[in-house]
Formats: sequence, C-alpha cells, structure tokens
Amino acid sequence: MDNNALLTAIGMMVDAKLAAMEDRIVSKTQNVIFGMEEHLTFRMQGLEREMSLLNEVLAPFVKWSHSVEGEVRRIGSELAEVKQRLAKLENLNAA
Repeated sequence: MDNNALLTAIGMMVDAKLAAMEDRIVSKTQNVIFGMEEHLTFRMQGLEREMSLLNEVLAPFVKWSHSVEGEVRRIGSELAEVKQRLAKLENLNAA
C-alpha cells in the first residue's frame, strides 16, 4: 500500500470516528435540552398551581381591602364635609 492510499484510509477512519463522536455529542445535547425542557415545564405547572392557590386564598382579603378602601374614602369625604360645616359655624360665631 502506498502512502497516498494509507493517508486516504487513515483520513476516512478519522472522518468516521469524528462523525460518530459528533452524533453522540448531538444526541447527548438533545437529551440534556429535552430534560431541561421537561423540568421547566413541570416547574411552570407547579408555579401555575401555586399561583392559582394563592389567588384563591388572597381573593377574600383583596375583596375586603377594596371594601375598606371604599369605606375610608367615604369617611374621608364625610370628614371633609363636617370640617366645612364646622368652619362655617366658627365663622358665624366669630361674626
């Protein structure tokens, strides 16, 4: 076998080994990515359930806080009205 034929045979063997290594690397990378995707999907589903439960737990509090906020506004408005009346009475008494 001459040198050119030997080099060609070695080159073909190296190319075959490199192709096999590349296939293994691609396969392993795909498996890692698939595993990460499954993990993230599972985690996101868990987070969605947690958020749903939190919303259910917090819903009564949010409703109550909105009613309190409305009541505070109403009382603030009434207080402003009382202050105006008191100012008018004070002005009448001063006159």
